[in-house]
Amino acid sequence: MIIYHYSPKTGEFLLSSEARLDPIDKQPLVPAHATAIKPGAALSDHVLCFDEEEAEWKNVEDHRGELYFLKSTGEEFIISDLGPVPNELTSLVPCEFPIWDDTADVWLTDDDAAAESRINEILIELYNIDMASIRPERAIRVGTAVATDMEKLTALEAQAADLRIELSTLRSASE
Repeated sequence: MIIYHYSPKTGEFLLSSEARLDPIDKQPLVPAHATAIKPGAALSDHVLCFDEEEAEWKNVEDHRGELYFLKSTGEEFIISDLGPVPNELTSLVPCEFPIWDDTADVWLTDDDAAAESRINEILIELYNIDMASIRPERAIRVGTAVATDMEKLTALEAQAADLRIELSTLRSASE
């Protein structure tokens, strides 16, 4: 007699084998996590799992190893369990500053988070400009400046002015 072994954790079909015979009464032995009930065919993207309570094989969705995203944060999530995809996950790739819209089932851009990120980038750029302008300013103050120091300082000041305008605009829009 052929018996069908399944995972004790998931019930997933593992393999079939010939049942051993009881040495005394010569009847087939069916060990734990095995059954004499033959499994049917698994559907696409499913695996067969044995339901011990109902004593039958069932097709169960198998998304293990598939990449999804948490609707609450946009973080990647790789499915590790059998069953349908949980409602808190989506296969849609989130945008850079994601907010999930339950009504439309799409990602939207969090404009406030995007503006805050840009403000932080501008502040870093302004800091870097300040650091880059120290040497040319020092050369100008002590009288050792060359034309390139003046050009560099002028370019840095223009770049800083543009960034300060953008920063002011972003801060005004967020108020």
